[in-house]
Amino acid sequence: MNRQLGTTTVIIRHNASIQEVADRVLFFAEGRISRIRTNESRRDVAEFT
Repeated sequence: MNRQLGTTTVIIRHNASIQEVADRVLFFAEGRISRIRTNESRRDVAEFT
């Protein structure tokens, strides 16, 4: 949906499995971005039930 609408969605979770549906995952340490990971292949949201 983000690509179709040209929008960005931010989800902040402590559930590590949700990161598999993202284009990019940002990791924070001490209030700053410490690492950015790009997912080459994403899981579809429908796979999480």
